[in-house]
Amino acid sequence: TFQNHFAPVALHFGTGAALPPIATLLLSMLLEVSGGLGSAATFGGTFGTVLCGTEIGWSGLCVTMQTKTLMRGCGLSGKYIIPVRAAMAVLCAGYTFLLLYIAG
Repeated sequence: TFQNHFAPVALHFGTGAALPPIATLLLSMLLEVSGGLGSAATFGGTFGTVLCGTEIGWSGLCVTMQTKTLMRGCGLSGKYIIPVRAAMAVLCAGYTFLLLYIAG
């Protein structure tokens, strides 16, 4: 079932309550690249591979903010980095699916 995929990576709070599985996946993919890849990889198969491609395109909020900080330090505007990273995530998901389709 869907929940079984997230048992090893469920996010828990001090009360012992866990986030729903889909929220765990989305939150881990949103925040940090390695945690997001770990959560996405638990699916395996085409869907898990496409999720991993999506996460590589997004790179997590942590890497995105580090990049934005570095850009600002170099005098570059980081104004559009989040929408660009989101577009990269969509493109990477599409390219990953296409490559899997071509590979057969």
